[in-house]
Order: sequence, then C-alpha cells, then structure tokens
Amino acid sequence: MKPFAMAEIWNWLLTKALVIGGVAAGVFLLLAVLLRVNFDVERAHYANETELSGSDPLIVALHPTNLSYLAANERGYPISIWISATATTSVSTIYTVTIIDEGHLLFEDESGKIASAPFVITVPVATTGRITVYVRPKPLQRRDAVSTRLHFDVATGGIRIKDVSFGMRIDSERDTWGRALAQQFSEGLALPLALASGFLGYLIDNRRRHVQSVSQSRQATITAAKELMQSDPIRAGERLLAIENQVAAEGWPEDLRTEVGATTDQFKATCRQKESMFLEEIGKALDKGLNVQAARLFAVMEDYMTQETANYCRTIHSVLLSQKSPTTDDRMSFINLIKQAAVATTTLWQSYPHQATRFATQVLLRLVTMPVPDPDGLKDLLSDVLDVPKCAPLWHLPELQRFFPRLAMQPYVQPSLARNRVIVDDPPVESWLENLGISNPNPFRYTTAADDPYLQRYWEDPERWGFVRNEMPLVVRAACDADCDMAAHMLRAGLRGQYQSAKGSPTNVTMFDVSLSLPLETSDGSLTDIVRAISSAYAEVWLSLLENNQWIIMSMPDSERRVLLQMLSWYAGSLDAVRLRLRLLDKEVEQPVDAFEDVPEVAQLHLGQLFTWLRVRPPRFEKTCLVVTCRVGNAISACVEEIKMLAELDTQSAEAGVILKVFLPEAVAFDNPFFNSVNLRWSDDALRHMLDARIQHASRNKLGGLTDLFDVSMIAPSLALPDGPNDPVNDLQDKIDCFVRESKGSLGYLLERCDALIRSHVQSGVDPEAKLAPSELDRFIG
Repeated sequence: MKPFAMAEIWNWLLTKALVIGGVAAGVFLLLAVLLRVNFDVERAHYANETELSGSDPLIVALHPTNLSYLAANERGYPISIWISATATTSVSTIYTVTIIDEGHLLFEDESGKIASAPFVITVPVATTGRITVYVRPKPLQRRDAVSTRLHFDVATGGIRIKDVSFGMRIDSERDTWGRALAQQFSEGLALPLALASGFLGYLIDNRRRHVQSVSQSRQATITAAKELMQSDPIRAGERLLAIENQVAAEGWPEDLRTEVGATTDQFKATCRQKESMFLEEIGKALDKGLNVQAARLFAVMEDYMTQETANYCRTIHSVLLSQKSPTTDDRMSFINLIKQAAVATTTLWQSYPHQATRFATQVLLRLVTMPVPDPDGLKDLLSDVLDVPKCAPLWHLPELQRFFPRLAMQPYVQPSLARNRVIVDDPPVESWLENLGISNPNPFRYTTAADDPYLQRYWEDPERWGFVRNEMPLVVRAACDADCDMAAHMLRAGLRGQYQSAKGSPTNVTMFDVSLSLPLETSDGSLTDIVRAISSAYAEVWLSLLENNQWIIMSMPDSERRVLLQMLSWYAGSLDAVRLRLRLLDKEVEQPVDAFEDVPEVAQLHLGQLFTWLRVRPPRFEKTCLVVTCRVGNAISACVEEIKMLAELDTQSAEAGVILKVFLPEAVAFDNPFFNSVNLRWSDDALRHMLDARIQHASRNKLGGLTDLFDVSMIAPSLALPDGPNDPVNDLQDKIDCFVRESKGSLGYLLERCDALIRSHVQSGVDPEAKLAPSELDRFIG
C-alpha cells in the first residue's frame, strides 16, 4: 500500500476516535450532571425531623435517612439539633445528646475533627441557634447497600430523658462509584479534556474532509483536462496552463504533481499533432479582436509545442504586445524584431498554408501597422520578407494588398500556357538546319501557339493591341487562323502575368481568363451544348489554378466556396475526384475545405446555373475574360452560329462580369452591332525583328537573322561594291524586305512562307549543306 494511503487511514482512524470520544464525553457529562443532581436532591430531600424530648423543652433533630460515600475532602451529611424552649424552661438547664450508630458511620464536628460513636453533643437551653454535627459513611467495605440505625440518647443532670432511634440507608458500591465519577466529570479536568478531544477531533476531521475535497477537486480538474485532449485540445491547453499555475502557487502533493507532469507530457505529444488547429484558432481570435483569447492560445503554444515552434510564437507574441512607439535608441532593434516576427509568421504559415492563412494575415496586418517612425520603410522591409515564391498566396489576399502594392501585382502561381512539346520535323529539313547551326525545333514551322517555344519569348505587340487588353467585349480580326491562335494565346498569357509587353501599358491582370475553342466537337447547335462547354472550360481553369493555389479555397467566403465546389464536383464527377485532382487525399495534410461534405448537387445544368458559377472568381480578379477562338477548316458556318449564340448572351454575361473576346480570321463573315471590332496587324519592322530573334535563339546567336541563311559568296565579286547603287547585298536586303512585306502584316503568313522557302530549297536537289541562294526568294515575291 502506498505511504500516502496509510497516512490517510491513520488520519481517518484518529479523527474518528477523537470525534467519538468527544461525543461520548458529552453524553457522559450529561449523565454525570443528572446523577449529581439526583444525589444532591437525595441529600437534600431524604431527611427526617425527629423530636428527641417532650414538649417542655422540645428538643428536635434534623437528620438524613439516606447516605452516600463521600470523598475525603468533602463535608459530611449534617445532623442539626436545637431546643425550642418554653416559658417554664429553666435557662440554666444543660442537656446532652449522645449519638450512637451500629459501626458504619464516622462523625465530625463543625471544625472538621473526625470521631467515632458515641458522639456527645451538649445543648444548653440558652442556645438560640442550632448545633450541627456531620456524619459520613465509613470507607467502602461492601458492594451492596447497607441499612443501619442511629440512636439519640437525651439526658440532663445524669438522668436519661428519652432514647430515640431511626433507620438509615448507606448506598451500594455501584452508587458510590457513580457518584464519584459524576463528581469527577462535573468538577474535575476530565470534562474539559473530553470536550477538547471532541472539538479537536472535529477540527481534524473537518480539515481532513476539506483536504480530501480539495484533492478530489484537483483530481477532477486533471481528469477533465485529459478528456479534453482529444475533443478540444485548445481548451485542454488552457486548462493545463491554469493547473500548472495552481501547482506552483498552492503546493500540490507529490502524487498530483507527478500526474500533472505526465498529463503535460501526453498533451505535448497531442499538441504537436494539432499545431495547425492552434494557429487557425489564433487567426480567428485575432480576426474577431479577441486579443485575450489569442494571448492564451499563444501561451499554450509557447509552453507545449516543439522548441522551434515555441520560439516562433514567442517572437510573434512579444512583438504583438508592443503597442508604444520605440525610443530612438531602440528603433532599429525593434524594426529587426518586427522582421523576425514576420519571418516566423511566414515560416509557420508555410507549414500549414490552408489552416494558417487567417493567422498569417492577421499577424502581418498588425506588424505592418506597428507604431514606428518610418511606416513606409517598415512596409518595404516586410515586402522584402514576403517577396519569395512560397509566399505568393499571401500577396493576393485583399487585406494585405493595400499595404503591399508591389507584391499585390505579382501573379498567381499558374501553370504555363506553353506546353514545351518536342516537335519532330522532316529529317532532311532538320539536317539542313543543323548544318547552319540551328537546333530543333524549326523556328519557321508553326503548329499551335502553345507548342511554339519562341512565341512568348520574342512576341511583339501588333498594332492596336491595347484594345485587345481592355475590359470590353471585342471581336478581334486577324489575317489567318495562326494569327488568331497566337493573339488569343498571348492575351491569356498576359492575363496570367506570364508575359509582359515591352511596349505600352501592362496587361490588365484583374481578368480571369477562360478559353473556348469553336466549333464544339460534339454539338447539335443547341444552347445547352454551349452552356456545358463553357462550364467545363471554366471548371478546368479553376482546377488548374487551385492545383498550385489551394489556399484560395480558404480565402473565399463560405457562400462562394460552396458554389465553386458544386461546379468542380459536377465537372469532376464527385468531390473525391476533386480532392484527388487537388492532391487533398494525403492523410498527412489536413483538409482545407470544411464545405466538402455539404455541397448541393446539380440536378440539371442550365443557363442560370452557368452564370451563377461565372460570378465566382479568385480573389483580386474583378472580371472573367472568355477568350473564344474559331477553328475554320470546313466548319465555318457552325462556328459562326455558335458565336452568334454567345453574342446573344452579352447582356447576361456583362451582369455576371464576363467579357467576351472573339478571335476570328478575316475569312469568316461575322458582323454584330453590339460588338466592337479591331483588326490586328504587325508592322514590317516588328515582323522582321520577331523573325530574326527566332533565328538568333535557335542558332544560339551564331546567326544574326534571316540574312545569314543566304550564301553571299554566290554574288559576283565584280558587282560587290559596298553601298553602291547596284550593290547585290542591298538587293538581298530589298528582296527580304519585300518578302516580309508580302506577308501582309501577318506573323502566321510570314512563318508559313519561311518554312515553304527552306523546304523548297531542301527538295530542290542542290547540295544539302548549301545555304539559300538569293535567287530562291524570287519565287516567293509577287
């Protein structure tokens, strides 16, 4: 058995004994008092008045008839004798009264002198008072009560006048002991000691009960904290902090201190698994202005998390507590401390980008508004801390954008529109290009804009490109399908921040781009197919964005998030498919979307549902740009009909914030009075620069441009007069300029013509390693 348990048992036994003793003493006191009162009453009332002589004079004795044994220091029972004299009584007469017993009594006079029988009393007639003699039983000799007789002989002048006797009873041993005990408890120290024992027992028992109650209360507090560890670790942490403070302040017993220590260790292990939950709750508390609640949660993290996390939280918390402007001497150290807090905040956020977004937002908002002498310098300092790719999701939060305008313009992390697919050309053409130092892919062969590795690198804006970037519905006309494809591709790249024009204003990055290619592959020409195609395209763009920016889901209002997840679930087939696409099935990563289990299904897709979905955009995007391209081929009429259906939705699209951009080749006949139209053309210089830049890149700068593909040595030396009026080199440049000019401002036509030029050369049967002859241009110049 534990020592503490044994001590408890002995303590319990002692208190019970003291309490029982006190109660018994009280009862015994009552009995003793009653017994003592009874004896006193007997002593007072069991007395007899007896005439010892005749009527002249009248001698009377007042004596007891019942005796009890007395203590040695206690006065005996009184026997009073007196004379009632008459007128004829001689005052000179002296009477003697001789008292004789049967050997059981002792006598004592008023002075306390003890004597045995016979005991003689002289009673003068002149006496007006009483003469008293005291009688007591001899020391105890029998267990039972004794009866005895007391004789009174009255004489005067040697002559006996009268002999009177009467019986007396002497108490038994039991009665004697009862009286002795009653006397001791009523007059001695036994009673105070008994009462003190009982009161002390009560106090000890009351203290023991109090200690037991406090111990049970403390144990219940520890148990409650243990139960909260799994269901509500945040409250459990607060409880444990309070318990530890109690332990230090109240000095808890060793067993409870040990249990608290074990509980704390267990909670630390639980706490580290719930770190993201604490950060999320701190963010909520700060967002609601519950600074005290946030401080309590910070305290839990500082005490129970890993050392690294605790240090981060301690740094952040210490800065948030600073509300006064620092002095001049402390200004730099305070600024550095704010920077450390910002680094700690972003580090914690990077560990839990879904759950800690609100935490990071609220902390950074407080850091950037700290009372410092140079607020702009503080913003620049914090911008440098946040200006890393991993912090990109924080840049786009509306709450932070107004404090960090430079970061707010950074684009979302989105997949590139360029596919970087390897394009294999004809072996003779590849061989000829390699001989000239041009690596694959062929800089002249156009497939699609997404597969062209040179397009975004060397793109130059065509004329009137600013109209294309504006937030207005527009029909963009171009010379051919390739130009339309390239222009639509570059508009989307600009909207995604993946391309910045070297000329003019930057592309408006507040429009969310969605691409739709017409005519639809499986369409019966109905509006339902258009609605389905746009919905699918919009959902696909959203999923592509969320793959690298999952934090967007948590930054959205609940109502918008539900609408978004409804669309994604419809497109993917189920919410589990959405989780799989967004890589949210990893058990190590906590689900960032609480609304995953409460998303309404789409009973039937209709136009109203589409525009409900189109109104949901990522943060910072104000509009949705629907980029429509038309594959002409043999389906011009189908493409035009579908574009007309889209044009009829212009009013509803505008209300939903959707801007329609239609890219059409000039060969397609389409006219709509509600749509502005713009024709795209490149200047000859822009076309030449883009073409030469392609050749330079493909040859790793070994070739300077299109001119270097021609063999200048084939020009007659006698005619090679530099800058002369008939200079063949100038003739070559003129031919190239004419070649570019006849592309009619179309990059697609220019690349097509260059590709045809080199294929014609390779297929002509000349030396496969020979450069182009200037005369070969004549076939491509009208």
